[in-house]
Amino acid sequence: MDICLLQLDRVLKIYSKMTKLNSYVVPVPCYRGKSPAKHIVIENPKSGDSPMNRSDFLNLSGRAGRLVKEFQGNIWCVQPDEWEESVYKGEKLQIIESSLDSIMKDGGRTIQELISNFDLNSKEYGKAEMAFGKLYNDYRSTDSLEIFERFRTDSNTVELDKTIEKVTSLSVTVPDEILEKNKAIRADYLQFLYDFIENYDDLNDLKLLYPYATGAKSKMITVIELFALCLGWDLKSESYKNLISGLAYSWIKGDSLKDILNTRVKYILANTEKAFLLLLEII
Repeated sequence: MDICLLQLDRVLKIYSKMTKLNSYVVPVPCYRGKSPAKHIVIENPKSGDSPMNRSDFLNLSGRAGRLVKEFQGNIWCVQPDEWEESVYKGEKLQIIESSLDSIMKDGGRTIQELISNFDLNSKEYGKAEMAFGKLYNDYRSTDSLEIFERFRTDSNTVELDKTIEKVTSLSVTVPDEILEKNKAIRADYLQFLYDFIENYDDLNDLKLLYPYATGAKSKMITVIELFALCLGWDLKSESYKNLISGLAYSWIKGDSLKDILNTRVKYILANTEKAFLLLLEII
């Protein structure tokens, strides 16, 4: 989804050249590129299912008027009195809060839900996973509850105690060296992977082959499937699994990050243009 949204600028430019139209109706989350705009019309803006906050509104407003293209731009707020939140009002300078501070305001309830494998939406999951990893690694390295106590308030003390219990009671026997080198991965997921490998009958089944050897690509897919199983990856589809394993294979084959990205971007751009041209034919 993110890759497709990043092509919005290119799609708008192609559409403009082919149709000679200069007005577009675009969902708010999509309009985050560098396409110049003289006028932006906004009605009850939202971020997902929730009303847009003041900071996001100011960011969106900043899309109107771009140097070289437009000297100035206009923001048109449609029926602002009926918006769920009056984000068009307020200070231009907004306080920036870290994701960790934000998620610990209520004592870390989403971290508890994450560890208990509750269903979270992608945004909540990402924040909770980041916060959990940070707290666990800091606690492991200091063995001090001060890591948690700095978030305690009168209103969140009960939930914070539950979060402390959840995080500190985790049974992790993965060697410190592995944990240290993989701080971006949840410790409990690393434990799943560690236990799986430790109890596996024949590790040769899991060893990657020399990139140019016969069967190297299929072995990579096997390893990616193992990671998905133990690390909670959602591979979504067979094609997505092949994409991930293909990128991993290119990396161990020695392809530069620049080449890998260029190849992927060219593929996305080519398919975006083909799909767009097909859509125009249908219209």
